[in-house]
Amino acid sequence: IASWHSQPLIVMAALYGLYWIVAEARSNIYMNFLKETIRIITTGKTIVIVTSLTILAVIPYVYNLYFFGVLSPWSIFEDGWTKMNGFGIQNMSPWKLYEQLFDLNMGVFWYAPLLVVLATIVLWKLKFDRRIQFLTFGMILTAFAFQTNPAWHYGTAGFGPSRHAVFLIPFFIFLVVVGFQKIPKSMEIGLFGLSLLLFQWYSVSMNGYFVPDFTRVLYHNDYAKYVLNNYPELYNPTPEIFIDRSLHSDPQEPRSASYEHNGFCKKAYILSYDTDLIQEQCGFVPSKVENELWNLPKERSLEGIYVNY
Repeated sequence: IASWHSQPLIVMAALYGLYWIVAEARSNIYMNFLKETIRIITTGKTIVIVTSLTILAVIPYVYNLYFFGVLSPWSIFEDGWTKMNGFGIQNMSPWKLYEQLFDLNMGVFWYAPLLVVLATIVLWKLKFDRRIQFLTFGMILTAFAFQTNPAWHYGTAGFGPSRHAVFLIPFFIFLVVVGFQKIPKSMEIGLFGLSLLLFQWYSVSMNGYFVPDFTRVLYHNDYAKYVLNNYPELYNPTPEIFIDRSLHSDPQEPRSASYEHNGFCKKAYILSYDTDLIQEQCGFVPSKVENELWNLPKERSLEGIYVNY
């Protein structure tokens, strides 16, 4: 729900409003050209749809202007990640897009793998369809827009995915439905049911099904814990993902963090100016790492080193 109340969705709304207007205009130009009258007719239906979409899209902005006096509260918040990273396009990166899709804690893929695979197949099969190209461009652009938020990595109560990536789910469902249009309706319903039973039900089982523990938004989910417990060297996410879920809090200043299992450190993210916590929880900082830490910033910065124990 938080994802669909977030402001970056205005990107998708604006793109589809533009697409509708252009498509309607081209259609009417063509139809009237046949009648030897070259003019654009903007129908009442078009006006109603675009206006309704615009009203829905700007609701979050109106709300923020009323309660905070700014278009985005993240531009004035004093929480830790806002102070560290700021709000804006400097937070965008292709790696974060990858994490929105595939990170063990917050990636959409691990929440709905079959749905993502089927949607990807449809995208590939229909890659020359301009409507599908437009939809794909809109989804990617919107995902990047969510990254401007310093809290882009916040999760969904231990389920995954990130609440700022879950907006992709309805569009993936749409793509699968498009791909299923040529198969019998009964088979379409059966495949969706199979997806729900095999994957979605398991995902929600991680945290109380329909009565979740919302504090688990600050914990690693089961996928990430399995890898961290057995193959910690394979998981090196963007620092804020690991730090929040290892400290179980949203720090107000940059902090080192460690992940423990059965009382033993498995992995740590160490900042050069904050090694005391790691010394206390893990017993030591490897000497090789201590030498590398000397070359890192000695002030408030998220630049650190991952260490596997």
